[in-house]
Amino acid sequence: MKTMKNVLIAGLLMITAAVAANDIKVVTTEGGNVTITENQKKVSISVLNTLQSEYQLFIYDTKGNLMYRGTLGADNSIGRVFDFEGAKRGNYTFTLVSEDNVRQSYRIKTGSRF
Repeated sequence: MKTMKNVLIAGLLMITAAVAANDIKVVTTEGGNVTITENQKKVSISVLNTLQSEYQLFIYDTKGNLMYRGTLGADNSIGRVFDFEGAKRGNYTFTLVSEDNVRQSYRIKTGSRF
């Protein structure tokens, strides 16, 4: 009886963890060098920058207007976190541009206002 109770509790914990994990959206490139995570209206972008290239980041809103332009740097691991709590709900485009002018764009659905 005690073993069955422990198995049921362990199963419940695993289900709870799986449900919580499904709330987090993750986008990763094929090479695994760019990861974008959306969790609770916060979008994190991180780049594994083995070539130490200087990266710029551009974020466009749902209508294609530039919302953010900034330099991420040239360290081995670079990134930023952006809060979209007050932003209009929709698809935002995150575009990374390396110093060699290589562009990578990702669409992330986030925001809380309608």
